[in-house]
Formats: sequence, structure tokens, C-alpha cells
Amino acid sequence: RRELREAKARYAELQGAAEAALRTASADRTSLLSTVREYFSSIIRDVLGRDAILSVTLNGEGNLDFRTDFVDGNEMSTNEADGTSYKKLLCVAFDLAMVRAHLGGAFPRFIFHDGVFELLDPRPKQNLLNVIRKHADLGIQSIITVMDFDLPGAAEGIDANDIVLRLHDDGPDGRLFHFDSW
Repeated sequence: RRELREAKARYAELQGAAEAALRTASADRTSLLSTVREYFSSIIRDVLGRDAILSVTLNGEGNLDFRTDFVDGNEMSTNEADGTSYKKLLCVAFDLAMVRAHLGGAFPRFIFHDGVFELLDPRPKQNLLNVIRKHADLGIQSIITVMDFDLPGAAEGIDANDIVLRLHDDGPDGRLFHFDSW
């Protein structure tokens, strides 16, 4: 019982230290967390012309919980982030922001997203493609899957160098790893 009490006390102490560190990082405009938040907000602004926030809290297990929301002119959360296409876009923005914030260190420099342009209107599609290209210029490789009809502007601005592989069911050449079907 004594060991359990001591372990719980130590856990509570560590939880308090983690919460204090999170508050400090949130207040420090030069922290990694602030950098990720700024990149995230910038990406959403570039794609949608809207404001979004990234908030971080500690859950009961001491792990970080990230939450993203769109905000209105009064900086109040809206329900738009509950939709599938905008939720996917928020995830893309978070991933790009996280990798960009870590460009100076040992961190993966590629991101994989499936169906990144699905359900987006034409203008946000083109804006997102521009953001992905901007991040590619920084050294971040985006690997995305997309259906031909989901390409922005009917494939406007997409050239042969952008397409690594066209997937299809007409033989092994159209399969990701060129395997025969099973």
C-alpha cells in the first residue's frame, strides 16, 4: 500500500510538472508548440482564408490531446470542424505544421495522406495544392492519393513530375508494389 501511495504521489507530481511545462510552452512565443500553432493557422488561412486554432491539453493519462477548431470573427469555436472534409483538412494542416516545425532536427520529412482533395471545393483544392508545393520546396515530401476527378482544376497545374504512379487494376504495373493480385 505504501508503494502504491508513493507511486500515485509521484504520478501526481509528474502530472503537475507536465501541466506546468505545457502552460510555459503555450505562453512562450518561441516554443515548438507556438511554432506548430503558427504554421497550422497559416496553412488553414492559405487554404480556406479562415482562422483555425490548435489547442493542447493533458488527458487523465498524462498524454497530450490535440484539438483543432475553426473560429469565427469573435474567436468562438464553430461546428465546421465536425464535417468530414474540413476535419481531413485540419489533419493535413496539423501534419504539415508538425513536420515543418521539426525541419531543423532528426524528424521524418514525408507525409502520407489518402484522398486529400476529396469533397473540397475547387478553390480550396488549388490552394491546398499550392500549400503542398510550398512545403515541398522546404523539403517536405507529401505522398497523396487522389482520384482523377478530385484533382484541382481538372488537373490544372499538375504535370508528369507530380505523378509518381497511376494505380489501376489492369495488371501489376497499376498496383502499388507491382504484386500480382491474390
